[in-house]
Amino acid sequence: ARVPAFTITTADGEQPYFTDVDKSGTPVGFFFVERADAEAVLPQVRKKTDPEAKVTALPLDEAWRLTQTEDWTENGGKFRFQASRRQIVHANGKSGGDMQLDVKAKVPMFYDRRVTVPAEETAFPIFFKLEDLQAVWTKGLEGRTDEERKIVGALDVKVTTLDDVVRSITDGEERTEKLVLLTSEVL
Repeated sequence: ARVPAFTITTADGEQPYFTDVDKSGTPVGFFFVERADAEAVLPQVRKKTDPEAKVTALPLDEAWRLTQTEDWTENGGKFRFQASRRQIVHANGKSGGDMQLDVKAKVPMFYDRRVTVPAEETAFPIFFKLEDLQAVWTKGLEGRTDEERKIVGALDVKVTTLDDVVRSITDGEERTEKLVLLTSEVL
């Protein structure tokens, strides 16, 4: 399954709306990692811009490509990711400090090196939501004895960003071909 991103578009889903402007006056459009965050902005767009506007899902790789466009004039503005406030709070808590994710428009991601998913080769999941990682961890402990749980220990959450994960993959770093990006959101 492909990982989705969500944006606010025209009723036909073809044209994303730029819902903000940056310091230089450039229009900014957002790709949200969670549908609920896009839904929260939708009433403002419907009131100010287009009563027919809707939330549209698109594959994460397409959204990523648009955020990386150097010449924003061809799109009519800049695009950036908007992480969930809840996930930013989780990331700051797990990292032990303010990662400035919202200021830098970075999307936090969560993992525990011991969590793997079955595939042809063992794959290493990285989650967009801490809650999804916690759910997988809990499911993995089902049926284990107290002794086994004690040996395994507690979930050891590490935080990275979508930018760093993509950079690792595109730079061909060792073992990144086995990374799997996971979310409970659906396309």
